[in-house]
Amino acid sequence: MSNIPVIQFTPTGLVVPTEAQVLAGAQADINAAFGGNLNPALETPQGQIATTEAAAIADKNSQIAYLINQINPAFSSGRWQDALGSIFGMPPRIPASPTLVTCTVTGLNQTIIPANALAIDTAGNIYSLTASVTIPVSGSTSAVFQNNATGPIPCPAGTLNRIYNLSQVPGWESLTNPTAGVPGVNQETRFAFEARRKLTIAANSSGMLSSVSGAVANVPGVSFVYADENPNAWTGATGANALITGSISTTTLTIGSILQGGSIAIGQYVSGQGIPAGVTITAGSGLSWTISTSLTVSTEQMQIGGVQIVPNSLYLCVAGTATSANIANAIITKKAPGCGYNGNTTYNGYDNTLTPPVAYSVTWQTAAEVEIYYLVTIANNLNIPADYVALIQAAVESSLTGT
Repeated sequence: MSNIPVIQFTPTGLVVPTEAQVLAGAQADINAAFGGNLNPALETPQGQIATTEAAAIADKNSQIAYLINQINPAFSSGRWQDALGSIFGMPPRIPASPTLVTCTVTGLNQTIIPANALAIDTAGNIYSLTASVTIPVSGSTSAVFQNNATGPIPCPAGTLNRIYNLSQVPGWESLTNPTAGVPGVNQETRFAFEARRKLTIAANSSGMLSSVSGAVANVPGVSFVYADENPNAWTGATGANALITGSISTTTLTIGSILQGGSIAIGQYVSGQGIPAGVTITAGSGLSWTISTSLTVSTEQMQIGGVQIVPNSLYLCVAGTATSANIANAIITKKAPGCGYNGNTTYNGYDNTLTPPVAYSVTWQTAAEVEIYYLVTIANNLNIPADYVALIQAAVESSLTGT
């Protein structure tokens, strides 16, 4: 029997021997095969044979451990992870997509700008026209351009404003983007895929908050979804800056204690039982603040800031390029009609369990792209590498994207 320890399949998982243990076993086998008393030094011929054998066995052990981990959703990656997702009926891994920009193009009446005509922004990024357009009598029309590279490449308003020289079209005079482009996305990471898989499991149910968010997350073109709800009979908040105990007398909000958070400032909403929607802080500091509406509210828990959610309603914030029709249908198939909604986008979703299908108005929040800044403090010493700025930026981005 060999002295090399074997992989063990235990109730708590796979146990793989270390390379040192494998090497010791190989040395013992070779020593026994030659009758004992061999020099175990690794620079000897027998030591070289033991080292090579141990390296090959340890490599195969590592491959077996990798293979076993691929059936665990927490560790799987690549095609193995895709296969696990398909078991749950998940759509394929979200591929990388380009930034899309809606531009106003101007020129002579009846000028046809062909698909794939090129434009360039002030940062040097090249964009292609997604479909041909014809300039009408008014002299201008809308056209959608996409970046020739994939990923979240920003295109602020007014920056896609030059016709690329290779796309000179007689009669096409200018273009500009009145609003910022919708940033593309990188290919869905292993971490993001696993998060979506967990949501997908909930999407197989109905009625629950996770049911809705899971269904919306699987809509083609959705890159991110945030969901919350307010089951109470009063206006609540999601993403509140602070949870407090307080009371209101006329227009004075007196804070008894801050239970969570603590960022309280002028302009923030005040939400709670007996407080109507739209009440904001207009002045004050510390534990005494002035609010915009005269009220009488006994001491209770209140939320400061965040997004207000009306009573008995659902809040969904959706990012990406998915169509409104697909988002609305995903919501209505998982949340029963009669639910209240919040947001800036409204579209009809159809209950296809009825004949003929019945339309219900569905509302959600379409996410706005905003710039987020991070302030990083570093030690001032000689150990800081020359490329520290790039390293810090990469670390922040990796943390945000879950990689």
